[in-house]
Order: sequence, then C-alpha cells, then structure tokens
Amino acid sequence: MGKRAPHLLALAMLPMLACSLAFTPLGTGASSSQQTINRVAGQATVRGPRGPRGLRGFRGPRGFRGVRGPQGVAGPQGPQGAEGLEGADGPIGFPGPRGEQGPTGPQGAMGLSVGRPGYTSSTVDALGGYLGSAAIGADGLGLITYDGGRALNVAHCSDLACTSSTKSTIDTCSTCQLFTSVAIGADGLGLIAYTGFSVEALKVAHCSNTACTDAIVSTLGAPDNFAFETTSVAIGSDGLGVIAFIEPKGLIPKLAHCDNLACTSATISSFDPQGDTFRDGISVAIGTDGLPLISYQTFGLKVAHCDDVACTSATTATLDSGDRGDWSSLAIGADGLGLISYFDRDTDGLKVAHCTNVVCSSATTNTIDTGDLGGFTSLTIGSDGLGVISYEAPQTNQGPIKVAHCSNVACSTTTVATLDPDGNLFGTAITQGVDGLPLVAYHNDTTGVRAVHCSNVFCVPYFRRR
Repeated sequence: MGKRAPHLLALAMLPMLACSLAFTPLGTGASSSQQTINRVAGQATVRGPRGPRGLRGFRGPRGFRGVRGPQGVAGPQGPQGAEGLEGADGPIGFPGPRGEQGPTGPQGAMGLSVGRPGYTSSTVDALGGYLGSAAIGADGLGLITYDGGRALNVAHCSDLACTSSTKSTIDTCSTCQLFTSVAIGADGLGLIAYTGFSVEALKVAHCSNTACTDAIVSTLGAPDNFAFETTSVAIGSDGLGVIAFIEPKGLIPKLAHCDNLACTSATISSFDPQGDTFRDGISVAIGTDGLPLISYQTFGLKVAHCDDVACTSATTATLDSGDRGDWSSLAIGADGLGLISYFDRDTDGLKVAHCTNVVCSSATTNTIDTGDLGGFTSLTIGSDGLGVISYEAPQTNQGPIKVAHCSNVACSTTTVATLDPDGNLFGTAITQGVDGLPLVAYHNDTTGVRAVHCSNVFCVPYFRRR
C-alpha cells in the first residue's frame, strides 16, 4: 500500500483528537494544551488543577404544592391541667319587672297567742286531747296527730307556722285515750301508729292523701300482740314502716315490720324477750347503717340495735342504770350517732345520752334540766345539725313546756327556753320545718292542742346575730 498524503493523515487523526478532547478536563495556559497533545500521542498524562467554579445560575420557579395527605391517628390525651382561678363576679343585673299581685287567700282562724317573743303560737284544736306526734309532710306543711276525745285526729297545717289547719277524724275508740306516732312514708303519705290507754290492739292508719283527710286503718297482730300505751313509727331503709311498741304480756319490747306501704299487715318480732320493759316511752329511728335503733326503759335507759331491717334479733345495751329512761325520744345526729332524750326519776330531771358508736353499745350522758322536768320528751335534729328537745313536767302535769337547744352534737350543754309557762300540760312533739325552724306541738287542758313555730333555731326570745 502506498504512502498517504500528509493532509490525509491529519484528517484521519481528527476523530481521535476530538475524542481525546472530550474526556480531558479543562486546564489553564500551555500546560493544558501540552497534556492534551501528550494523551493524543499515546503518552501518560497528569490531571491539571480544577478551574474556579462558575457563578450559580438563577433558581427556577417553585413547583405547585402537592395534595394534603390524610390526617394521622390522634395521639393519647394529655393530663388535665390545673383549674384556673375563679373569675370576678360580674355586675348585678337590673331587677326584673314586678309580677302581678295574686289574689288574696282566705284568712285563717286566729290562734290564741301565748304572748312571748321568739315564736308564734296558735291553737290547733281547742277540744283536742292528749298530743301524740308531729311530722312535716311531703307538701312541706306540718301533720299533727293527737287524741281528739276518744278518737284519732289529724291536723294538717295550712302554713309553715301552722296558724291554721284542717282537722280530720280518722278512727274512734269509745273506751280509750289514744297514743299516736306519725312518719311520712316512701309514698309521701302519713303513716300513723297508735293504741289506746293501757292494753289495746296495735293499729296503723295509712293516709289516703297529703292532708290525711281519710285513711286506711288496719289492726296488727291482735290478739297475740297488743300494745301498751306508747308507740313509735319510722320508715325503714326498705321504704316500709317499722313500729316499736311494748307488749303488755310480760312487758316485752317488740317491733312490727310492715309488709307493704299501707301496712295492712306486718311481721312482729321480739328483739329483747327478757326486756321486762315498764312505764312509759319507746322510740325508734333508722341508723346510718340502715338498721333500726330503739330506745326503751328496762331498769334504766336501754338501747337495741337491730341485726336486720325486721329486727328479728338485736344487740342490746344499758346506757344509764337506775330509775331512768322514761319517755325516751331517739334521733340520729349529724355525726351519724344516736341522740336520746329521757327522764331521770332519780333526779327528776331531763337527761341526754349520746351514743359513742353506730350500734350504741355505750354512750355519754348529761343532765340538761332539773326540778321535776323532762317528761314526754320529743327530740329532733335542727337545721344547724344540733339536737332540739321539747319536754314538760311529768310528775304534776303543771307545766311549763320548754325547749332545749343542744350546743354541740353530744348535747353536753344546752340553751333552754320556755314556750308556755302555764299548767295543765300534757305531751309534747317537735319536728323540723322546711324553713329550718322548729315546730312544736303540745297539749294544754285549758286551750287544747297548740302549735308553736319558733322564729330561730334556738326558739329563744329577742335572738339576733350581730
């Protein structure tokens, strides 16, 4: 093959030179050119230094925002923060327009006033006999039961002070003087337990309406379970009535547990068969454990704590030995413990026992008043959580009617006020009104059954707080 022309050889080397130039980094000056020529000649070359970085170009426009993804699962809730400070009271608004005056109601009969400040006193029934009991009905008005002259009478107060009332005769007993006790049942209607003087059948009247203008009357347990004078009724934790009474055969304290709201029948139990109860007074209340607690007299003040709602058995304790415990009245105090008022024949005085536990296995006792005072006691717990006791002179029935307001839950001291200084008095009953003030009922041989509405929790004259 003949020699090629020089210009043809140069043309043949152009592609090789172009390839070499494509893979050779740019250098500076003559060295870069020399290295390129050496690589073309087939000789090993050394990479030259990198040249300076060029200026950054302009940033392109931002792309469109993508679609929001689905919300993630909520995390667990953190602990609640501390409660903030209470804000300041806002300004008092303007008084609203006065409403139209209602029609004037009929004026009630004016009761005879005792004439002492600190309370209002009215005659409930001028012909009424022995007083029994008082309670506040579902309508907030007093319901007073008493002997209406050989009859069971009920007075339904027309106002909180009982300045007037509606009177009804529920049952008659031509040969007896009735001793009564009333409580408001779970149906909002009065339940009245009563018996006659000395030995009579235990009876119960279930009111047909709030005012007790009519009632269903039932005889319980006769002839095996007669009752001796006094009875006491309460509503058990099961909503059924329980009636404590004294059986004259052996003078045994017993309890009747009603089988229904109307108490047309009952289960009767001897919770203290060896009780040998005598004289006057028995009282029942429902403790904070839902079980009946009963006070009575057996050679001293005695208490029975029932083991069940029907009191088929009980734990008994003597709280104050001696000729003591007549006319006891039992209530459950604000501390959940029993408080009992009773008469002490040894000192002719009013005493109070404060239970030290729920079953009342022991108690502290205090003398409240002396001088042939402390009969026919009736005790309630006032709106201030302290006991209030109404009582009279039991031996002579010559009065006066008094009220003792306990100064503490144990009633170790009291404030005593006289409601009626007259004589010829018999029986007291006290209850707590919906206005927070005591309502006292009692019997006066001259003026009949009376009601006293105290103007303060102490029932004392001229009382005011400064």
